[in-house]
Formats: sequence, structure tokens, C-alpha cells
Amino acid sequence: PTAVIASPVEYSEFDYGTEIEFSAEGTFDPDEDDLTFQWREMGVEGDLSDQKDFAIVFGTGFHIIELVVSDGRG
Repeated sequence: PTAVIASPVEYSEFDYGTEIEFSAEGTFDPDEDDLTFQWREMGVEGDLSDQKDFAIVFGTGFHIIELVVSDGRG
């Protein structure tokens, strides 16, 4: 599969307390297999979400977010 982070754009900046919307719109699998999503914050244990789209409010600081997409085939 090809993972696409459609929103927010890379290096976005937000004011403290702002709800940030994440979207994996455009992510696809050439075989059209069902996909699973894992949104993670680098350096933090656990996933932020397992949904294609979600929203969150972060604390102050610099946050690096990673999207991992799987079609279950490894």
C-alpha cells in the first residue's frame, strides 16, 4: 500500500489548544486490499489512532507524526 498524509501538510504550525485534523485520504492499495491504519507520535508509546481520519489536541512542543498502513500481507 501507499500511505498518504493528506492533512495536515508537512511542517504545519498550530496554536496551543487547536484541534488538528489528520487525514489519510488518497492512501491506496494497488490490489484493493482492505487497509489498516496506525498513526503514531515518534518517541511516544502507543498509537494516536487506528482510523483513516481523526482529530487531536496536542500539548505545547514539536510533534513528529508517522502513518503506517498495512494490507495484512506484510
